[in-house]
Amino acid sequence: MVDELDRGKRPLVFDESEPDGKALLAWWGELQGYQGDSLERMKYEGLKAGAPGLRAELRRAGNEVEVVFCRGYQQLKWALPTQRRDDSRLTAVARVLAWVKDLPEARLLNTSLPSCMGRRKENDETSLVGELRFKRLLRIEDGQELADLLIRLLPLVQRTANPLTLARAIWFWGDGNDRTRKDWANDYYQALLG
Repeated sequence: MVDELDRGKRPLVFDESEPDGKALLAWWGELQGYQGDSLERMKYEGLKAGAPGLRAELRRAGNEVEVVFCRGYQQLKWALPTQRRDDSRLTAVARVLAWVKDLPEARLLNTSLPSCMGRRKENDETSLVGELRFKRLLRIEDGQELADLLIRLLPLVQRTANPLTLARAIWFWGDGNDRTRKDWANDYYQALLG
């Protein structure tokens, strides 16, 4: 049997129609105070008791080990199907998603994070995230280092991102396939130059 990665396709990971995507979206929604069963139907409803504490605990976690000790991470881990419980990848996903505050507006819901980073500032020729910073991001090999830099860059895009596409990119970042980096570079420069 040929693996989907061998055919040039990625397996469906954190896709909204799959159990892992549904679980991740429900976890992120609860963490941030959103209600709804799909990205299109999610609405901000305010935070429930306990969610701000879980989110804050994840935000304070500075490394993979500290994330594993967080209740919010453990809730995510056990909500996911077994094949998505890779601690090193999942800790990076949980750390970054704890910092994502808002969903993009409906017409931009499927816009990638690099597309948002490459958009120009109002009345300015520069992008929200400069080229040098973006190129530094693309050179990162380690998932935890990637999480650190993404956490620092998210405020530049008002902490707005699609949690599913961002989780998918983090998941595949260090898999030895440069496809994610190429896709991110194309999205960034299309937004910057387009």
